[in-house]
Amino acid sequence: MAALTLPKLNLKTARAWHLKLDFQELFRQPSDEVEGFLRYWSFWTRPSRLEPMTRAVATIRRYWEGMNSLIQAAKSGARDYRITKILITILYLPGAKLNFSLYLKRRGTENIVSCFF
Repeated sequence: MAALTLPKLNLKTARAWHLKLDFQELFRQPSDEVEGFLRYWSFWTRPSRLEPMTRAVATIRRYWEGMNSLIQAAKSGARDYRITKILITILYLPGAKLNFSLYLKRRGTENIVSCFF
């Protein structure tokens, strides 16, 4: 009976639960350590051979790459801005997927902002 303890059974549900608890630690990390923690978590999650967990890692990776491309596009479009607040606002706008077309056409300023969208 001693051979049937939970750690020795190596159940997939127990491994998945442990990975889930590890992921929840992400929200307790300081903001400058989040990227490193995600890399660490995905490094240990991929070889787990748990399909939902590997899909979660792939989703996070795709999201991260998409956000990085949005940031690079916004930075290249905002090259002339020196004020950090304006640059941060420009970084948020493409990710928000807001539709300003009616407002900008009414004001006649659609050409000014179109380079960021």
